[in-house]
Amino acid sequence: MKNINGVNKIAFWSIVVVFLSHLFPVSVLFGKEIVVIYPRPQSEIDTRENDVIELLRMSLRKTVDSDGPFKMRPSKSNMKESRYRIQLEIGKRLTIIWSTVTKELEKKLLPIRIPVRKGILGYRIFLIRKQDKEKFAAIKSLKEM
Repeated sequence: MKNINGVNKIAFWSIVVVFLSHLFPVSVLFGKEIVVIYPRPQSEIDTRENDVIELLRMSLRKTVDSDGPFKMRPSKSNMKESRYRIQLEIGKRLTIIWSTVTKELEKKLLPIRIPVRKGILGYRIFLIRKQDKEKFAAIKSLKEM
C-alpha cells in the first residue's frame, strides 16, 4: 500500500471520512435527500392540514445545513387516521404523521411533543347575526340560553 507522507492511504482516507462525517451529515457528503412522506389530504380542496405541512417544511429548511437536503411529498393514497398510524408503525408509505397521542401509540411510535396548534382546537367561537347582538349580550347564564 502506498503511503502519503508516511501515512497508509487507507488509514489516511478513513481519517478524512470520519472527520468529514462529523462536519457534514451523510446526506450532504453523499448527496442523499431526506424524504419526508406525510398523509395526503382527503381531497384536492382539503386545506385543513396546510398549516402543519408548511410548519414542517419551514422546520426542515432550517435543518438543511446540519442534516442535509430534504424532499417532502404526500402519501400516494388517501388514508383515514387509523390506517396512516398503522402504515407509519410498519414503516410503509409514511415517514411522519401528526396526531393526538395515546399511551398505546407512544409504545409503538416515537412521539415528538410539539403543540403544533397550541391547543387552539379546543377553543370554540360562537357567531351570531348583528341584529341579535343585544339579545345575546343580555344572557348571563346557561339557563338563559
